[in-house]
Amino acid sequence: MSRTRRMSDSTQKANAVRRHLKDEVPVSELAKELEVQPSQIHQWVNTALTQIESSFQKPGEKGKTHRRQRF
Repeated sequence: MSRTRRMSDSTQKANAVRRHLKDEVPVSELAKELEVQPSQIHQWVNTALTQIESSFQKPGEKGKTHRRQRF
């Protein structure tokens, strides 16, 4: 029996991360609602946090290479 792979768009991922971080919605609740594993939401949060620096860079500014931090 094969399962079809669910694809989440960037808006859905960003909304889930926002709801978890800002509104303090538990990962388990979001996972159930979105029908994904809780570990997937944790991965989205980690991705967002490791890329947050780039949102503060000025256009054309090259970012310094940093080691990836895990949260």
